[in-house]
Amino acid sequence: KKLQGFRVNEAGQVANEDLFASIVSKFRGKAVLVDFWATWCGPCVAGHKAMHPMKMELADKDIVFLYITGETSPKEHWEKMIPHIHGEHYRLTDDQWNYLYRTFHIEGIPTYIILDRKGNITYNDGFPGIIQMKEELLKKLNEFSSSADNLEEQFENHEQIEISRYYERLPKPTLIAAQEFLDGKVYFRDPAKEAEEEA
Repeated sequence: KKLQGFRVNEAGQVANEDLFASIVSKFRGKAVLVDFWATWCGPCVAGHKAMHPMKMELADKDIVFLYITGETSPKEHWEKMIPHIHGEHYRLTDDQWNYLYRTFHIEGIPTYIILDRKGNITYNDGFPGIIQMKEELLKKLNEFSSSADNLEEQFENHEQIEISRYYERLPKPTLIAAQEFLDGKVYFRDPAKEAEEEA
C-alpha cells in the first residue's frame, strides 16, 4: 500500500539569505512547526513517533508540519523514512543547512521552530514535550482567529456608520414636500372646488 500524507519539496536555486523565507512563504496564513532533524538522529526519530498522535489529532487544523534535513542524511535512507512522517519535507545542501544552522543559532538536533500565521517565529528550541507543543500551536491559531474576528467586526461597524452618515446627509422627504407645496409645485385635487367649477 502506497503511503500518503507526505510531500517532497525542492528548495531550488535561492540565495541563502532568502532560503528560509522562500521555504515557508507558501504556508503563510497557517501555523507552521519546523523540525530540523537528520535520519541518523535517535532523538529526532523518537520525536517523530511521539508527535504522531498529536498530528493526527490536529489534522483538520491550519497547521503545517515542515521537516528540514541536510546532506548528512543519506538520500536513499531519507526517502525510505519520510513516507512514515506526514508533512512537508526538504533535504538541503550542506551549504544551505549550515547557513540555517547559524541563522537560527541551532546547537543540536532536533530543533523546533514555530511560526504563527504571519510568519513570525514564536518558538525556537528543543523538544518541549507533546503537551506544550500542542498548546503553542493552538495558541498561535487562536490568536490569529481572534485578531481576524476583531478586524472583521471593525470593518462591519465602520461600514454601518458610513451608511448611516450617507442617509443623514440626504434631504428629508417631508421638508422637500413642504417646500414644493409652498412654491406651488405640488398638484393636488380639491373635489369641492371641481364640483363648483363644473356647475
